[in-house]
Amino acid sequence: SSGINAEWPLRPGLKWLDVKENPDLVFPSPDVTGLCRDDKECRACAGRVLEFMRKENRALESARQKDLESKRAQKEALKREIEQLEELERLEKKKIKQMEKQREKAKRKAEYEARVKVENAKKKKVPT
Repeated sequence: SSGINAEWPLRPGLKWLDVKENPDLVFPSPDVTGLCRDDKECRACAGRVLEFMRKENRALESARQKDLESKRAQKEALKREIEQLEELERLEKKKIKQMEKQREKAKRKAEYEARVKVENAKKKKVPT
């Protein structure tokens, strides 16, 4: 943050802005600020600097908002992808469980048919 609230209104008594103590400040070029040789020029310069700061702040905020929106979109896309993968995993587990049930059913049927076959063979051997 620049340390200067660029939203406060320009006061008629504003002569200069002290920005020496702010190393993060992006200061406008002299062609934007203009000259500061007397009170009138210094007030005008301070006003142009504040307007520049307002524009910079709006641009930074806009970029920050775009970045946040991009990150939100990426997060949502990842969330949807995870949900799709979880659904595929759930369906795969369900399919495996169904296959296991079918194998168990086939095994029981084969055992039943083998018992019936053995019993039928015993009945044929036993004289009545």
